[in-house]
Amino acid sequence: MLDYRIITKEEYKKIRLNSVSASSICEGMIKEIDKNWDRLRKGYDFIIAVGLGDKPMFYSVEYFNEHILDSKGKSNKTEKQLKIASSLAAIVSYKFALEFEESLNKVKEMLDK
Repeated sequence: MLDYRIITKEEYKKIRLNSVSASSICEGMIKEIDKNWDRLRKGYDFIIAVGLGDKPMFYSVEYFNEHILDSKGKSNKTEKQLKIASSLAAIVSYKFALEFEESLNKVKEMLDK
């Protein structure tokens, strides 16, 4: 059975960077990953990852709905679930930002001592 997951930009970058050797990671590769993210997400703050393990296939919400779920306009439930997933992805992004800000404040406090 295939595993479906909602992937945020941070998770997408992590998966993509972990799939290559350290010596091949450069600024150009990160820019390419960002470009692919923007192409895949199509306005959403998340994409869908399908597959088991650390090498999933990535799909836009639109493509996933039309080709994987085969729900061309059939399901309001799917749209509601995607809106909820979008909200959850935004919450996860905010969580990362708050954790970063908290860590930054701790460093500032240490430097002020």
